[in-house]
Amino acid sequence: MTADDLAEWPATSDTRKVLAWVERHRNLSVDFPPHEGSDPFFNINTPEDLVQAERMLADTSDEPGPSPDENEKTKANA
Repeated sequence: MTADDLAEWPATSDTRKVLAWVERHRNLSVDFPPHEGSDPFFNINTPEDLVQAERMLADTSDEPGPSPDENEKTKANA
């Protein structure tokens, strides 16, 4: 599976469905369950969606993040 193959797909196929292109190649489905009740692929398409996304971000901003020591350990192990 290459980027060139994907770029050529719309010009050479009788369909523009990306899923049809994906099915031509080995692929694997991966489940992304909701995280804390939120869709991990939440789309922001409307002003109302933006308001909801801002609320979701505000709700998580009160949670403590990793300590500076944990950040340094992560950098050292990378």
